[in-house]
Formats: sequence, C-alpha cells, structure tokens
Amino acid sequence: MSHLKGNLHIHTTFSDGSQTPAEMLAIYHDLGYDFIGITDHDYLIRPHYWESIPASNGNLIVFKGIELEYPPLRYQHIGKILGEKETLFIFNHPQQYRLSVAEVNRQIGVIAKICLSIVWK
Repeated sequence: MSHLKGNLHIHTTFSDGSQTPAEMLAIYHDLGYDFIGITDHDYLIRPHYWESIPASNGNLIVFKGIELEYPPLRYQHIGKILGEKETLFIFNHPQQYRLSVAEVNRQIGVIAKICLSIVWK
C-alpha cells in the first residue's frame, strides 16, 4: 500500500500565516507533498476566501478548509476540511492545552453534541 504525504492544517496570509496560498502550494509541491489543506482562522478570513484558495498545483491536491474556534472549551480549534461529498473535522492542538486522550475524547463528544448540528452545517 502506498502512503501519501500531506498536511491538513495550513494558515496563509488570509489569516495569520506568512505566505500566500499560492506560495504555500509551491512550497509543499517542491517538498514532494501529495496533498494539503488550507485552514485559515474563521474570525480572520476576508470575503471571497473560499474562491481564493487555488484548486491544485500540478499533482498537489488542495483541500479547502477553515479553522473554527469553540470558545466554551478554552477556545479549542477545530479544523473543518470540505470534501466533495463529506466534511472532515479535526481536533487541532491538543498538546497546546496539555490534554489527555480521555479529555480530548470528552471534548470531541461535547463539541459534536452541541455544535455539529448548529454551527457547522
């Protein structure tokens, strides 16, 4: 089975990153990555964010996403990656808050019950 090399948590100049989306695509393409996910902070993006993310760079697949904040849980960041038919949610930065596996699982459960049906449709 072949493995793919990727990164699903990339910020650009659309929020607090230092490179434009096009520059990030070029960097990751040159590093031999197969896919990336652009996930800028939800509270910093500008109009036309989604349309401004390039679709690909050669063989590099680009997933469009966003990083959501969930304030009740210490401003936990949740990555939201949009697929053609499904959406992938990623619990970002568990180490930043020194969370145990049990606490990460508990918080995922809380967020899923409260927010998925309201905020992330």
